[in-house]
Amino acid sequence: MLFSIIIPTFERRQVLPRSIDSSVAFARVAGETEIVVVDDASRDGTAAMIRDRYAPQLASGSVKLVERRINGGVTAARNDGARAAHGDWLIFLDSDDQLLPIASQAIPAFAARYNTSRILFFRCEDETGSLIGSVAAGGPLDLDTLLTRGTPGECLPVLSRTAFLAHPYDEDLRGFEYLAYLRIVRAHGPAMLSETVVRRYATTGADRLSTLAGRLQRADLMARGFARMRAEFGGTLGFWRQGALVLRLVCYRLAAMGGFGRQSLRQPVKQ
Repeated sequence: MLFSIIIPTFERRQVLPRSIDSSVAFARVAGETEIVVVDDASRDGTAAMIRDRYAPQLASGSVKLVERRINGGVTAARNDGARAAHGDWLIFLDSDDQLLPIASQAIPAFAARYNTSRILFFRCEDETGSLIGSVAAGGPLDLDTLLTRGTPGECLPVLSRTAFLAHPYDEDLRGFEYLAYLRIVRAHGPAMLSETVVRRYATTGADRLSTLAGRLQRADLMARGFARMRAEFGGTLGFWRQGALVLRLVCYRLAAMGGFGRQSLRQPVKQ
């Protein structure tokens, strides 16, 4: 098995088929692909919908359904999906996003070309078809670049399964996936950035973790994430870069002290 598309979901029964259908289309062209949907204890009939709508794919094994009994958040759900997967590469797709038709050719070609890299990043567009983030040339993203500049906007991560299982997402930091990428790059060398846009990324909706409102809703978790990043990687940063990291940490801590982030510790978040 070459690719495993991991789709975590929580109470998005109405929009989830778009993500699964785009993944089925990817598999039809790319071949050697399985789709692992992780239902993170939804209460809206998500699992029943999947079993009914995708019965043939479930029977053939091309689609797998992992059902969590307790909501653990997007990072825990993604980890469960990775553990259930068999592909050499993991493609993490949100349940309200879509793989574009070009993905079925671009991702396999790029993975074959850079098969010694453990992380591949692909560009994304929003609902209007506009590129998310700045225009950037493809090429390697080393640890220093990821720490100081990050990726050029929202990117689709495609990860070596063996490398990811050695450095999974921190499950206590819902939606703070970046630490895992930094750890993989530190252990295995630069990630590779493709210029090709392969995902339509949803930017609207009150339940988006990546929006400012979403980050503030989990301000306490964001503060903990940046504190962990500083502890693990702060020593490689210069004075001003480390100061900028501390400033972000302090801002989120102040937001948490002001009451933001408490709801995210009590209630599940859609993913």
